Amino acid sequence: MLYKKVNKTDYLKIHASLTDPADIKFSKTAIGMWDFMKAWDAWGVRILEDEEGICCICFMKVSGQAGTKVLFLSNIFTPASGRGKGSARTMIDFNIKEAVNLGAETIRLDCNKSALGFYDKIGLSYWGTTRDKSMFCDLPIDSTGVSCFQQTKNKTAAEILDSYSERVRTAKIKWIYKKVKMHEETDHGHPCRYDDFMDIYNNKATLELLL
Repeated sequence: MLYKKVNKTDYLKIHASLTDPADIKFSKTAIGMWDFMKAWDAWGVRILEDEEGICCICFMKVSGQAGTKVLFLSNIFTPASGRGKGSARTMIDFNIKEAVNLGAETIRLDCNKSALGFYDKIGLSYWGTTRDKSMFCDLPIDSTGVSCFQQTKNKTAAEILDSYSERVRTAKIKWIYKKVKMHEETDHGHPCRYDDFMDIYNNKATLELLL
């Protein structure tokens, strides 16, 4: 499979070639998001293709959030013609390796209920539920790509946070709390670190560190 970046002009040609109504709707939403974020010139769109055509599409960028560079996945989807090839997993593997080369240390995304099965399979784990009732993920990444998720899947909140420098750890605690503070029992049956994390957040020493 070939992984590459395309600009807006080339992506709009890909969009125009989509035939599945769900693909067209999803792609249109992603285009609108990238227009709003003015992300085309800096980031374009990543595509994965083989001899049969487009296998997967991903809107990604690397930004400096929460005291460190973060891989942000805005939208990722597999057109109908590319399904059943493991394309989405391969795409994220490429995304992570590219982002690490650009200096990213973590990955951030909100997992919608409909996509949780896929993200569970690749080993993602969660901090809690956002106000929009999606599962929030913010985890370390490295040059091993998707395999890095197996290293954090069974770690506690403290073990993950302790892997960061003090500066990054403080920023992460603030950022994670901001995302999951509205958490309710709507974790869709998926284990999350919310209670574990809140024990850290509510610790007096931690609160002093955050001041």
